[in-house]
Parts: sequence; C-alpha cells; structure tokens
Amino acid sequence: MIIWGVAMVVALLVVGQFTSVNLFSVLFMKKEFETYKYLKDGVASEHYKIVRVSDNAYLTLTYDRANNFFLLDDVDGIKKIDAEGEEKMYVRLKNVDLPYRTPYAFNDSLVFDFTKEAMNPEPFKEIIFPENKSAEEWIALFESYYSQANIVIYGDRLVDQAHDFYPIYMKIADNWVLMYLHDYYYFQMDENKQRYLEQYPFKYTPLVLLKDENNKVFSGWITRQDEYKGCLEEKFEYSPQKINTLAFHKDFVYEEIIYTPIPILFAGTAYYSLEKGGESIRFKENAIKQVFSKSQSYLYYFGVPKKYESQCKISFLKLGYPSNINESGSKGWYVVRRK
Repeated sequence: MIIWGVAMVVALLVVGQFTSVNLFSVLFMKKEFETYKYLKDGVASEHYKIVRVSDNAYLTLTYDRANNFFLLDDVDGIKKIDAEGEEKMYVRLKNVDLPYRTPYAFNDSLVFDFTKEAMNPEPFKEIIFPENKSAEEWIALFESYYSQANIVIYGDRLVDQAHDFYPIYMKIADNWVLMYLHDYYYFQMDENKQRYLEQYPFKYTPLVLLKDENNKVFSGWITRQDEYKGCLEEKFEYSPQKINTLAFHKDFVYEEIIYTPIPILFAGTAYYSLEKGGESIRFKENAIKQVFSKSQSYLYYFGVPKKYESQCKISFLKLGYPSNINESGSKGWYVVRRK
C-alpha cells in the first residue's frame, strides 16, 4: 500500500508539473476565480480601486516629499499625481529637459514648474551664453548668480538645440535665469545620477524613488536595487507591499526541452490578492510558470519611504513584461487608491 501510495503521489506530481493538465487547479480552484478581472478592466475592493495611469511600463516615477505629489515621466508627456492618487496635471512636452529627480522641466525659452497648482510656463528673465567670455570671466559671472539663487539645476542638452552648450537653470527670487556652461568647465555626476559643477553643488530637494521592497526594485528607468548603491534611497526604510498568488491555471505549453516533447515552461493565468488598507483587491493576470517554480507575471508593488507614509496613503503597481510572452494587454502603471 505504501508503495502504491508513493507511486500515486509521484504520478500526480509528474502530471501536475510536466503536462498541460490542470490537475491541482481543477481540484482546488475556487468558483470565485471566475469573477476575477484583468487589471486593464478595472478592479476594486469595497473602499479601494486600482486605476491605470500609463500603458507604458518603462518610465520613471518619483515622489516630491516636500510638496507631496508624484511625477510620472511618460513617453510623450509628464503626469502629476497628487497624494490622493488623482491625476492633477498632464503636460504633453516634446524636446524638453526634465532634469533627473527635479519637479521642473525646461526648454530653451520656458520653465515648466510642476510644484504649482496650474501649469503656466514661465519665460526666462535672462539667457546667458558663454561666447566671447574667458573662463575666468564666465566663472565670476556664474558665482555671482549662484550665490543669489535659491534653486540651481544642472541640465542636459536639448535634442534640436542649435549649439553644444549644457544648460544651468537658476531661480533668483521669483525669476528664472538660463546660463549655458563654458566649454572650459564640465559637469560631474553624483551617486544619485544628478549633475553638478565641482565646488558648486545643485540647490534643490531631490525627488525620491518608490520601492518594491519584496522584489528589491525601484521605480526608475533602471529598476534593480544593486544599481543604486550609495544613492539617496539607501537612507530610507520601505514597507513591504504584499501581493499574494492564490492560484495558477495552465493554458498552454510555451517551451519544451529541446528535441523532446517534455514541457519546461507553461503560459497561463494567475489569480492574485493585493492587500491595501486591510482589504483585499482580487484580480487575474496572464503569467508564465517554469516546472517546479512559482508563476511569474512581472507584477511590482511600490510604496513611498516609511517616514512619508503618514502623508501619502497611495501606492503604485507596475506590470511589465520582459518580452511578448502571454501578454494580457494590461502592461503599464497603476495607482492603488481609495474610491
């Protein structure tokens, strides 16, 4: 009997792991799973909902801790999302400079200030080119402006600008000045990938990245934690944001061991429960699963640093496929907020 029992367990294991038969999901999947919806179709609990804010997964999301809002640097524009998860501003901007970790965007004539309630682009009061100035003359002039400025940002060249000078944006009182860098000098990059001029650090409060503490990834274009050694975020603690996988249903064999009919990768549907405010938001998403491994749908759940959780109750969800394997059409960024 023991031998038969062991043989039966082994047989069930082989069927469950190496065939497309959904043996365990047929036995244990709940009827309620039939009601689960994809993220793209809108999912919610009693008091919370998940709202799509971009269908692009590969962008940067930052948090302005001083003004308590988020900036989503999207493909064709910049979105401002408030601490309640509401989209407050979407400015379609092409060929602008949005210096990393700042709430300001620039072109060669205007300033776009996302810290304000409404977007009213401001012209530069003064634009200073380095031509016809020696290095000594230029640095003396720069120092006079730098000492007066309450904001100093070192930017990047615009794609279609007619010259090769790098911009320096300075706010003095209520006016913005654009001063271009002399070619004798050059910017350096700090551990947070922010530009500065030697002996003249930038002057602004850097925006911070959100983090998925469970998966150790950040909300930047580059996501892996090991890419941010020594960065600002290492000073903060982040709370783990939990997504539970409830079940996985195999739909088809995606990959087999070469020259054999033995499956090693399945494509299917995973069923999830996301915890927020003591409630569970249930949904499904397409996923893949290797033999003897957990299913993977490339879901990431981001939160602000712990010290700012009291002033910001929302969180963000990203679904990003590394390839077109079993896509559901839900790819992108979502905000998790109250109804």
